[in-house]
Amino acid sequence: MLHRLHYSSVSLNSVDVISMRDFVKARNHLLVMLSIGNAHRTGVLSNFTLDDYSKASKPDRDGNITYSICLHKTVSSHGAATIAANADDVKLLAGYMKFRKHQCFDDAAPFVFVNTSGSKMTQSNIAASLTVAFHGSGFKQRVSCTKLRKAAVTQVHSEHPDRRQDLAAHMCHRVATAEKHYKYVEKQTNSLKCSELIRQVLTTTPSALSSIAAVEEVDKSTEELTDDVAETMEPYKKRILWSSEDRDLVRQKFHWMVKEQKTPTRQIEDMLNKDSKLRERLEKNLHVQGIKLIQAVRDKLRSFFRWTKKN
Repeated sequence: MLHRLHYSSVSLNSVDVISMRDFVKARNHLLVMLSIGNAHRTGVLSNFTLDDYSKASKPDRDGNITYSICLHKTVSSHGAATIAANADDVKLLAGYMKFRKHQCFDDAAPFVFVNTSGSKMTQSNIAASLTVAFHGSGFKQRVSCTKLRKAAVTQVHSEHPDRRQDLAAHMCHRVATAEKHYKYVEKQTNSLKCSELIRQVLTTTPSALSSIAAVEEVDKSTEELTDDVAETMEPYKKRILWSSEDRDLVRQKFHWMVKEQKTPTRQIEDMLNKDSKLRERLEKNLHVQGIKLIQAVRDKLRSFFRWTKKN
């Protein structure tokens, strides 16, 4: 579906004048090829450092190379992620790196894939790059690393079930995670079958109406018990209680996320780490730390989305 890039405006053997258009095309194409070939989370690609690139494995007899990425979501439980590149992609990556190492990127963030400004690519940046590349091939829907991961798991589990464990190890998650979250096609097929079964038993089985009546009687018998229990229950308490001051501080600090209705976890974490005063205040007032604090801030920001829509 996706064609190899051809560079006519510059020579990759000696890049003196760089065209940002060519740079973006080369970068986007490589993001597509590595995503299709590895189906990793976005973080693996965005955290692919120049140091990781320089420490690549030695080429095997077919010219294939692997790169180890330590900064990613499940490194603590699954270790470093591995980007595998076949011989063709290794050549494309080497050509792209001549762009990347051009003097105009001397002050860029130390990552393989960066924006034209030199900043590190975010999750939304990478998704946009994948989408643009796929659009050029006639596929007009939005594309992200998550969609490619889910598609890969669905297809491999369906066509090569004996390789499920190997796939999970490569993708740095458990087999159970893949089966629970990613097998969309099988889930939809199962839902269609079950829907037909439910429709059949409720419309053709003689005892269906009596079953419905029996359920109604059980519901009536439990209403009084439910009311009695309700009187003895304590009022519902939120797990995390926000003061109006803390809420306003968070909204002001993360105003651009509220405006764009996005809550990238890593950026929330980075912003809290940079503003130690705010982080310490929230840790003290909300009684949470670490990932729970980040999740609390994320959930609060998402609640602002709903308020914004209503107003």
